Amino acid sequence: MWQRSTLIGSPIFTRASREKLGLINQIWCISGFQQVVVLGVCKKWHLGAQRYVKLENVEFSDSALWVEKEDVVGRFSVYTHTTYLRAEIMTEVGLRLGRVRDFRFDKATGNIRAWELSSTGFPFIPEPLARTHELLADELVSSSYKKLIVAEGAENRLNQVTFDVREGLC
Repeated sequence: MWQRSTLIGSPIFTRASREKLGLINQIWCISGFQQVVVLGVCKKWHLGAQRYVKLENVEFSDSALWVEKEDVVGRFSVYTHTTYLRAEIMTEVGLRLGRVRDFRFDKATGNIRAWELSSTGFPFIPEPLARTHELLADELVSSSYKKLIVAEGAENRLNQVTFDVREGLC
């Protein structure tokens, strides 16, 4: 299992030449599905030409990602893909649960296993300042580019992951 946020900023290398190709700067899913298919690669964080590598071509290790040869990293159309970041999560009856802040996925299949949500969905807000909850991906009923509909009653099955530091001050 991999957390989206732990992959962002990870270096990617070739096995053949041991050359560093860049850093992972985005993770793309097929819009309407819960599956990671493409990773965005830039030479230096968000600087330089954006390139992509299909998840099926990536091998994972503890501290880096590997591809066999550099030619598997290149252009890719992400027009029909989404990052799901800040996508609104609501129940079938319209109860708003929050926005996607992060997600965990199976590194072998790319299938998303759980969503991490917060009120804003901004992943760069430090955890002590954002109360987050986890919702298993099995709760999903339907999805689009910026909206995820989950089963009625899913609000009762949310697991609180982090607490807002301001809660302890009151």
